[in-house]
Amino acid sequence: MVDDLKKINELIKNRNFIKSLESINQIPNHEKNFDIISLKAYVYLNLKEFKKSYECYSIAININNDSFICFNLRATASFELGNFMDSIKDFKKSLLINNKFYEPYENIGKCYSNLGNNKKAIKYYELALEHSPNNNMLIEMIAEKLTELDTPLNTGSKISKINLAIRNLEYEYTLNSIINDGIIKKIIYEAEYLINKDFKNLNFSQTQIFRKNNLNLNCDRHFLIFRNFKIIPEYCFSCIKVTINLNNVIELIKLFLIFDNISLPNDNLRKCMIDLRKNSKANYKGFIYCRSVEEAEIVKKTINQVLKVKISEKLSANIKRGCSEFNDLYPGYEDPVNNRVNYNSEWKKHEKIIDKKFTKFKSIKKTQKTKRGISFNDIMIIKNWLFFAKLTNDDSFKKIAENINNNSNLKKIIEQNKLNIKN
Repeated sequence: MVDDLKKINELIKNRNFIKSLESINQIPNHEKNFDIISLKAYVYLNLKEFKKSYECYSIAININNDSFICFNLRATASFELGNFMDSIKDFKKSLLINNKFYEPYENIGKCYSNLGNNKKAIKYYELALEHSPNNNMLIEMIAEKLTELDTPLNTGSKISKINLAIRNLEYEYTLNSIINDGIIKKIIYEAEYLINKDFKNLNFSQTQIFRKNNLNLNCDRHFLIFRNFKIIPEYCFSCIKVTINLNNVIELIKLFLIFDNISLPNDNLRKCMIDLRKNSKANYKGFIYCRSVEEAEIVKKTINQVLKVKISEKLSANIKRGCSEFNDLYPGYEDPVNNRVNYNSEWKKHEKIIDKKFTKFKSIKKTQKTKRGISFNDIMIIKNWLFFAKLTNDDSFKKIAENINNNSNLKKIIEQNKLNIKN
C-alpha cells in the first residue's frame, strides 16, 4: 500500500491524472482507504469530473470527518457544479477545523456573489482580507463588488470608506459642452489624495471599467467552449458591439465619463479599456453591447451625437460582432450585416458537453448592475490607463496627472506583447 501511494503521488505530481486514476482503480477495496479515496477525489477534480470528485470526497469524509482539505475541496467540486449553498456549507466546515487560511473566506464570498448576494460576498472578502492584509487582489475584489450594490455600503473598512468618499466627489457634466481636461485632472487629484491616505503604492490588475446591467453575457462559458473545440457558441452570434476607438488616454477617460452618465434604450452594458494585445489596431477602446443589429444602429446614432459634442467631432462609432479572437479563426465573423460566417448546428453537441460538465454556468445569478458614479475601483483602473500611456508614447497623460505609480505586472504584459514602450 505504501508503494502504491508513492507511485500515485508521483503520477499526480507530474500531472499524469489518467494513469494515476488507472493505478488507483487497480487497488482492491481502495474506497475504504482514506488516503487513496481522497487522492482519487483530487484526481477527478483535476480531470474536471466534478460530480465524481464530490462523491469520492464524501466517501473520504465519512471515513475521516476532520479533514480540512477534504471539506475544502469538496466545496470546490460543489462550486463547479453550481451548488453554491452546498459549497458554502463545506467551506464553513473546513473553517471550523482550521480558520488560519484566507482562501475559504474568499471562496464563500465568490459563492454569495454567484447567488446575487453582494453584501454577504463583501463580508467574506473582508474576512479573507483580515487573514491576508497585504493581498491586493482581495482589495480589488472588494472594490469591484462595491460598485454592484444598489445603495452605498459602509462596512467600517478602509476600502468602503474610501469608496464612499470618492463617490461623493462632484464634477461638472453637462449635455451640451465638451468635457474639459481640467475636470479630469481635478477628479484624479482628489481621488488619489483620498486613496493615498490609507494605501501607498496600491495597484490593481484590471484594465477595463464596466457599466453593467444585470444581463449575464456568460463570457467565461463561451470562451471555454471556444478554447476546447475551436467553435463559436450560438449566443455569440447575437452579441453585437458598438465600438469606439480613441486616440489617447484623455479621450478614453472622457468616454468613461460619458458611459457613466449616458441613458441608453436598454441600459446597455458598456466598457472602456486599454487593449494589451500585440496586434491591436487601437490602444484605447470603448464598447456598448447590443443584442441585435437594429438595436446597435440606434445606439450608434446616439453615441455618435454625444462623442462629437463631448470629445471630438472626428470620433465616430462602428458596429461589429463579438470578440476578435473568434474572427481570427473565422474571418468575416465580426461583420454582422453580411453574415459571411453563420452558426453551424453541428456545434451544438460541443456546447452541450461543456454545459453538462460545467453546470455552474446555468446556476450563476449575479446581481451586477453598476451604480452610477465614480468609484474607488474606477480610479484604480484609470491609474493603470495612465501608467500604460506613460509607457507607450502617449504624452497626453501629462495634462491631467503628475505622479504615476509603477505597476510591474502591467509593465511585464506590455513588454511581453512588444507594445510601443517609451524608453
